[in-house]
Amino acid sequence: MTDAEIPKPDLDVWSEAFHRFGEAVRAVDPRTLAVLAIHFAVEQELDVCLDYFLARPDKLGAFKFGHKVRLLQAVCPDPYLDYFAASCVALDYLRNSLAHNNLREIEGCMRRFLATTESGGFKPMATAAGIEAAGKSLVSGLTFIRVENFAYAELKSPITKLAEQGDGTD
Repeated sequence: MTDAEIPKPDLDVWSEAFHRFGEAVRAVDPRTLAVLAIHFAVEQELDVCLDYFLARPDKLGAFKFGHKVRLLQAVCPDPYLDYFAASCVALDYLRNSLAHNNLREIEGCMRRFLATTESGGFKPMATAAGIEAAGKSLVSGLTFIRVENFAYAELKSPITKLAEQGDGTD
């Protein structure tokens, strides 16, 4: 094959692609990193709560964030969890709007998430620090739910022992 037969790359295609990439990076909302970090921390706490309330959480497999929230609501006997579940769902919508840079939805999702974490005199601002404070409040609430349901732990103990003995279906 001679040099004349080798196809030449269209440099405009590459230039345009990298231009779009640069624009996308610059368009990211500066609060995105805070929201992603809070989403990750809350999801970890949801996993800890599910491990606490379920006899055999290893049998679940992979669940999406929203499914974990609803499953926790189903197995946790504390109706106060619904308050924190609303915050979790609002956080998930906010994360999705930021991840897809949906400019029409971001501010509404931000207001909804922050409003669900308000309590007493605590009213977080729509800044990275405010988002972090709201996230800490949410993680604290989920931890409180887990710790305060100690009576459920007494119920869980015999259920877990039965599960460990097995039912022969594994």
